[in-house]
Formats: sequence, structure tokens, C-alpha cells
Amino acid sequence: MQRDTQRPSDKLKTARHCFSVLGCAVLLLLAGQLAVSRLVDRCMPLFFPAGGYPTWLPLLIAYLVFFGIVFPLAALLLRRLPVAAPEKGKISARHFFAFLPILFLCSFVGSQLSQWLIALLADAFGLQMSSALGTLLLTHPLVMVFILLLAAPLCEEWFFRKLLLDRACIYGEKLAIFVSALLFACYHTSVYQFFYAFFVGLILGYLYLRTGKLWVTVLMHAVFNLLCSILPYVMLRFGIFAAFMEAETLDEQIAVILANPVGAAVACVYGFVCLGLLIGGCLLLGKYRKKVFFKPAACPLPPDTEGAAAFVNVGMLLCIFASVLITLRFR
Repeated sequence: MQRDTQRPSDKLKTARHCFSVLGCAVLLLLAGQLAVSRLVDRCMPLFFPAGGYPTWLPLLIAYLVFFGIVFPLAALLLRRLPVAAPEKGKISARHFFAFLPILFLCSFVGSQLSQWLIALLADAFGLQMSSALGTLLLTHPLVMVFILLLAAPLCEEWFFRKLLLDRACIYGEKLAIFVSALLFACYHTSVYQFFYAFFVGLILGYLYLRTGKLWVTVLMHAVFNLLCSILPYVMLRFGIFAAFMEAETLDEQIAVILANPVGAAVACVYGFVCLGLLIGGCLLLGKYRKKVFFKPAACPLPPDTEGAAAFVNVGMLLCIFASVLITLRFR
């Protein structure tokens, strides 16, 4: 009731403070990620002066420290913000798997936008971008599986869906989902991942607000990583993609397939699965788009002030600026 009697200027000031704190929390994640990476790189020679340690060990240590220490520290910044958790809702297995093709379709569109932007930056400024995900996929398979299927889904969903949305949705679910997805995209500090992380964040944010269950988005995140990161890595391990693309004639392509029939079969099945998900995503998105709804804000902001409240504040501006700077600095 106290919020309802606030003056419009007070509401705007309170909302700005809330979103500024959210931005500062993600800014701490960005700074912590850099600091942990540098610290691990400097400490490894101290413990292994003669070298000889496995290449995956620094990456594993850095991720363990990042997820185990930096994420909880960033969460402490949010502890004083008011919480408005969404109501619990049911989700059937049918509806859960209906979200997966839509998520895949949105991520595909996002990836294409990223490729377009990368090509534009390369032509206009000569910038050559690299992806941190590529480094992760080249590490030990067990480390990659642990990070992509367990640690990242648990920590990222807990932070970007539950902690952020529980605090932002009081000002409207649309605004909260958009802000959470944008911060999720900025957190990845990669042009390759920006758009698809943003679209994935939109879908997972909506899924969390409609179900109120974190395990749903954690499981969806893990399945998505399996489908879009782990399985393509397995395809590359078979070694057929590169050889097939290098073949210049039909006879050479047939020879590649005959030399590795298992790899060809797996790649073919995976390709049909991806095609089916894209088609299914288009059909399901058209079917369910009219059923999308957003609950009214518990503390509505004055008209045409939502954008100013969410983004014209110190925390959000610093977070976005730092994300752009890191993305370009470590391209």
C-alpha cells in the first residue's frame, strides 16, 4: 500500500535505484570474471613452476571460483531490494518441450543477427571477433560438460532469472524480462553470443514468470546447451564437417562420407533434428503467440518513464559500457 501512495517522482526515483543496483550487480560479475581469469593465470606458474599442468585446469579453477564466489558476492548487492516472486504455476511435459523449438528458433535468429553484425564490423572497422565459447569447447570434455550442463545453468538461471526478475517485475513483467535478457546478453561479452543470449533470456524469463519454478528454466537452459553447444562439439570430433566442406567435387564428398559413415550418419541426423526444431519453432510460435500475456505491474511507473527508469541510471550505464569495452578489448 505504501508504494501505491507514492508520488510519481518518488516512484521513478525508487525504480531508478532498483535498476541501478541490478546493473551494478552484473557489473561486479564482469569485473570478477576478468579478475579471476587474470589471477588464475598468474597463480598457476607459482604452483606449477615447471609447467606440465593440463590445459583445462586453469579454466576449471577460474569457473569454480567465478561461480562459487563472484556470483554470491554479486547477489549480496541485491539483498536489500524488495522481492516479488511470481506465483507458482504448473507446466506439463508437452508445454515444456513446446518451448524448446521456440527457444531454438529464437537462438538461431539471434545467431544470424550476430553473424551479420560481425561481418559489418569487419567490413567497416576491420574488427575480428573471437568467442570465449570456442575456448570452452576446446577444453577437456568432462570440464565442458560440467560447466555447460550443470554449473552455468544453475548459477546463471539463479542470478539472471530468479534474483533479477524477482526484484524487477514489480515494475512490470515486460520491462523486467527485457532488462534481465539485456543484462544476460551483456554478461556474455561476446558479439557472437549477444543476440542469441538476449533472445534466449527473453524466452527463459517469460518461462520463469509463468511457472515461478527455477528448476524449469535450469533444465531448459541445460537442454539448450546440450543441443546447441555439446552436440555440435561432438559433430566436430567426428571430423567430417571440415573434410566435407573442403571437398571440391561430388566424388570427393562421397569419398569423405564413405570414409566416415558413422560421422556422416550422426551429422545427418543432427541436421534433420535442427531443421525440425526450426520448423516446429515457427509453427509453435505462430500458435502460441496470442496466448502470451503479462500481468500488470504491482508498482506501475508514470507513463513513458519505464525506459528512463531502467536505463538512465549509473549502474545500468556503467554495466553496458563495461560490457561493450570488454567485448571490443578482448575480441
